Amino acid sequence: MKPKVKVATSTKAGTKVSDGRWSLPLAKARAAIHKLQKRLFRAKLENRGRDVKFISTLISKSYYAFILAFERAVRRNKGKKTAGVDRVKLKYNQKAYN
Repeated sequence: MKPKVKVATSTKAGTKVSDGRWSLPLAKARAAIHKLQKRLFRAKLENRGRDVKFISTLISKSYYAFILAFERAVRRNKGKKTAGVDRVKLKYNQKAYN
C-alpha cells in the first residue's frame, strides 16, 4: 500500500493540507514577533517613548500575533483548569452522562 502524500496549497493565511486542515505559519510568526519584541526592548532601553508605543501597537495588532494567540488558545489550552466567562470551572459528573 502506498503512503498518502499530502499536497499543500499555499495562501496568505496559511497552507491548506489535502486532508482539509489548515497549517498555520507558526515558525514564521514566532520569528516575526520575536524580532519585533527585540526591537521594542531596544527602544525601551534607549528611552524612545514614541517608538515603544508604536512598536507595542504594531505587535498587538499584527496578524502574526493573532496567529500565535489563536494557536495558544486552540491547540495548547486544554481548558480543564481555566474558568469560563462566568468564572466557574466545569466538573463533569460521569453518572449524569450514563
